[in-house]
Amino acid sequence: MVETAKANRLDVFRYFELILTVLPGMEFLTNPDILEELMPWNISVQKICKAT
Repeated sequence: MVETAKANRLDVFRYFELILTVLPGMEFLTNPDILEELMPWNISVQKICKAT
């Protein structure tokens, strides 16, 4: 995960913080496709976690 975040030019700390904050509230067990929203190449994730 770290290397994928780096490859997508994300701030790794910010990315993990986002995942650990959002994931517990997601219904990913019943809808695993929702995890696509947390992938490092997702535009929303990129906006939040882009390395400066």
